[in-house]
Amino acid sequence: MLKTMSYELASRLRDTFQQLEYSTEGLEAIFGTASPPLDQNRNRSRFEYFLNEENAQNTLIRLFLMGETLPRDRAYDLLGQEWMGLAGEIGLTAEDGDLVAATLMIVPYKNMLVASDFPISSAVPKPDDYVIPLGPSAYSLFDMTIRRHNHLTLDLGTGCGVHAIAAARHSNRVLATDISPRSLEVTKFNAALNLMDNIETRQGSLFEPVFNDRFDLIVSNPPFVIVPSQNFTYRENSLELDGLAKTLVQTAPRNLREGGYFQMVFEWVQIDEQPWEERLASWFQSTGCDAWLVKTATEHPSWYAHYRLRELVQKSEADDARIYADCMSYYNEHKVTAVHGGMVTMRKREGKNWLRVETMPDGASGELGPSFLKGFAARDFIEENEDAKFPATRLKLSPSVEAVLHSQFREGSWATGKIDLNLRDAFPVSVEMDGSAVEFLGGFDGQRTTGEVLNALLGQIPEDQRARVKNEALRMVMSMVERGVLVSA
Repeated sequence: MLKTMSYELASRLRDTFQQLEYSTEGLEAIFGTASPPLDQNRNRSRFEYFLNEENAQNTLIRLFLMGETLPRDRAYDLLGQEWMGLAGEIGLTAEDGDLVAATLMIVPYKNMLVASDFPISSAVPKPDDYVIPLGPSAYSLFDMTIRRHNHLTLDLGTGCGVHAIAAARHSNRVLATDISPRSLEVTKFNAALNLMDNIETRQGSLFEPVFNDRFDLIVSNPPFVIVPSQNFTYRENSLELDGLAKTLVQTAPRNLREGGYFQMVFEWVQIDEQPWEERLASWFQSTGCDAWLVKTATEHPSWYAHYRLRELVQKSEADDARIYADCMSYYNEHKVTAVHGGMVTMRKREGKNWLRVETMPDGASGELGPSFLKGFAARDFIEENEDAKFPATRLKLSPSVEAVLHSQFREGSWATGKIDLNLRDAFPVSVEMDGSAVEFLGGFDGQRTTGEVLNALLGQIPEDQRARVKNEALRMVMSMVERGVLVSA
């Protein structure tokens, strides 16, 4: 049981981690990564190789990253009687005779120290109150989050609380909810360890603990695994297939303020021959929100079941075969032909709402929040300047746009081929165009109006084709504004 820490105790605990360079930069300098070793990666020996020297930093690493049990006297000598006593007093370490071990793993991430349970081998059962360590879905949610100043933020299904802590840096208040009391206990510990005093925890399912609250931002990394629920205790939800994600999409808007955002990472299924885009579009109808859905991965059900099977306790090959067969029967029963993964950002807004659906572009990396914010602003610009207003707008190419000309060597000379117009961004854009389209877009210099640039183009077009070309050109311009290639001057 973790004890509540005062600001003073938390500072003393944190200071030692900082002084011993237990940070992303410090661990990367030693191991090339700040992530812990995982049994399934068979990489513990590589970590051990770099920890031969017996010193305070390596002792901290062995306890809180590697999860090793150490001689008590050695740990006390190297980390200090006072500090080890403090760690034991608050429940961060536990002693057994002349041995000591950490009760939680602590991983540095984005200038935070994040405690969770240690990764557990697939041969060891995970308890129902297991607090999942940081992983790919947590990293994705962190990177996609829109970070602007908020009065009130909700981290729904907080787990270890990493997203609540990150949001606390740009929010007046953060509410962190979870159905698991132990997750909330770890979240409180992490808030104190990171010196955040504006995070409140509430226990309960979905939006029950915050029914009367309205938020500027809601983030969620829910238990979205799509498997027969009896096999995945600590990650299960009681709804069929992707029903939990659908429920969140349709209920989150009630707890958003006007202009507030809901952001979630999740997985969804494709049913029979129905396009998944069509199926998911129905989720967003009548939500009162604009929505931007980005698909990041697709798996055939047989492979999806294989990957999820690796997360289970390995009892025997017979059990593996039975559980795999259960998963496949589940998918076949519901006519699942694919499982997709991705992220959605919704914004509550009065008026006619829109849905943007796309696949994550190649080269996307880093923090995507600013790109999402720019994308929503671009749609606002288009709507505010609809119809007669649009020709009066002044646009220019984004300074991050570059044109790449492709040529082919044919019959002794270079022949000009396609041109790729690329937007260099965390959420990149690449559009294949011909030379005339690139030249047309080059006319948007921020000085001339859209109407003037269009008229210059139409002056080169036969009169009987001008109406068609004008409509096509306007659609292209609006598409380039939406995708960030053209921006308001």
